[in-house]
Order: sequence, then structure tokens, then C-alpha cells
Amino acid sequence: MRVLVSGAFDASVWRNPLFPSIAEAMAGLGHDVRRLDVSFQDRPTHCQKVMERSLTVPLRLLGGRKSWIKPHLPWAAVYQQERALLDAVQETRPDVLLVMSYVRYRPQVLARCRKLGVKRLVGWFIEGPEHDFRAESEAPLYDRYFCIHRHLAPDSLARISWLPTLLLDTRHFFPLPGVVKRNKVVFVGGKTARRVRFLSALIDLPLEIWGPGGWGDVPELAGAFRGEFIWGERLNQLYNEAALVVNLSTWEPSLGGLTQRVMDVPATGTLLMTDACEDLLDFFKPGVEVITFSSPQELADQCRYFLAHPGARDAIARAGLRRAHRGATGLDIARQLLS
Repeated sequence: MRVLVSGAFDASVWRNPLFPSIAEAMAGLGHDVRRLDVSFQDRPTHCQKVMERSLTVPLRLLGGRKSWIKPHLPWAAVYQQERALLDAVQETRPDVLLVMSYVRYRPQVLARCRKLGVKRLVGWFIEGPEHDFRAESEAPLYDRYFCIHRHLAPDSLARISWLPTLLLDTRHFFPLPGVVKRNKVVFVGGKTARRVRFLSALIDLPLEIWGPGGWGDVPELAGAFRGEFIWGERLNQLYNEAALVVNLSTWEPSLGGLTQRVMDVPATGTLLMTDACEDLLDFFKPGVEVITFSSPQELADQCRYFLAHPGARDAIARAGLRRAHRGATGLDIARQLLS
């Protein structure tokens, strides 16, 4: 079966191994897999910006939306993404089109893909639950639709399957022999108000922060900031060396949904400190395989305790590593997507 996977495959733009891992897993199942990189970005010239405003301002005054114009502007990312998709479908003639929701294609574009011969459309919403009703509105456009969280409208639950992005990726995340743990707390991720609030409770601890968004501009956290991007072997090394790695969702954990870090960190043999979340219980036992927290103060207290008690820390980290190795692999996720 020929499968076209639409996702962000350009590592210089989107540092996430999920996209290539799924494509490679599908190829490992014996399918003919083609990749479509849609990590285009808007980079209009000054003249193009002026032209765009001349179209969008009157449209807004009439009650329209900027999103109506964007797909028709050749310099816009959405125009390039949709054009690239249609060109790829016409060239490769896939049986299945898998769209991993880095891009939202318009209904008429997906309908055109069907006319070009795509027999099955599969969507996977891999963003958080803060995007209200986006998954629900997209699901009817696809033959199968998956979502990483279960914070969905009740009438949509029958047509949307829960599929977190938690997969065991031993090529990128694994214990390194001989690495000496350093007494430090690590966080990797972009800056958001919620993350600033929690990490500010750790300013008196040996904290390191990596990620984009302006961490260096937060006065109380600027001293902990180490760099915007870290990936590949360096990220695995960082996780291995850390005593503790903190995971903080960009959304409220009560909404559900888990980031890939929930599997990546335990897979390195390091203790994960993560948001208390009901979805987590399907994968790890809090207090036994990972440590959870619900407030900045609880996070700070837990970090202080486990920095001071390496024996207890290492025992939970080892249990987390064993549990991670019983988790779903890329092949398992690929089978579900194509089921």
C-alpha cells in the first residue's frame, strides 16, 4: 500500500522525531511510504505585506476573516502547503493520505485529494486541548481521525479515537553507559505563562532551561537559561546527565493530553517530574515510576527532596525505565493509524 505522510520533516524548523519515526515505522510494516514536508513559513516581502493588507482590511470591515484570503496568496505558507499537497498526491498517487496536524487543510483541498485517487484519509491531531473544537471540526473530513487528548465534545467521541504520541523511541532516547548524574533540574520547552509560573518556584535550585520563546527575558529565570534549541544526541546526553527532568504542559493538565517527553525522559533512565494528569495513569504509576505535582510549591518540594535523596530518586527512575520499555513502539502506533 502506498502511503503519503504530511508532516513537518524539516528538522531545522520543527525539531520533533515523531514525524520521521511514524513514516519509518510504516515503511517497516512493508508499505511504500512517501513524505511530504509542509514546514513552510510566512516570509512576505514589504510589498507583499502591503498588498495583503489592502485585501484583508476591507474584508474584515465586511465581517470576513484573514484566513479566507491567505490560501490565495502565493507567498503565504498555507498556499504553499496546499499546493505542495496536491502536487504530491498527483505525483505519488497514494492509497492513504496521513495528515499529522501540523497543518490544517481546507475541506475543498481534501476533497480534491479524493478526486485524484486517494482512497483513505487519516488525520491525527497532535496538538493540545487548548485548541477548542478544532479536532471536532476536522474529524468529519477524514475516514479515520485520531487525537492525543480526550477533551472533546461528547457527540464527537464516537468518530475520534484517542491516540497519544507516547512511543518508545530508543534511537533518540536511551541510557548512556558511564554517564555521571549531575545534581541539576532540567526543563526543555518553549516559554509560556504557565511554565514561567511553575519554574519560578525553582529559582533557588540548580535549574537549567532550554527552549525558545524568550526565557532569557524573564528576570528571575534568565540565569537558568542555557539556549533556545537542543536536539539529537545533545538532548539525550542532557537528559542522561540530569538528576531530574521537569515536564510542564502548555495547557492545564485537567484537560488531559500528554507530551512526548512523558515517554522520552523515563526511556533515558532519568526521573521524570510531570504534571498530575488522569491520562498519565494509563502509562505510568505516580510515585512509583514517575513523580507528579499539581502546584509550583509541590514541584519545588518534590525537586528538593529527590535532589537530596539520590537512592530514592534512582529507584523510581529505574522503575520508569522498565515501564517505558513496555510502552508502544512506532510500529504499534503505525498499525493503529492504518487500522
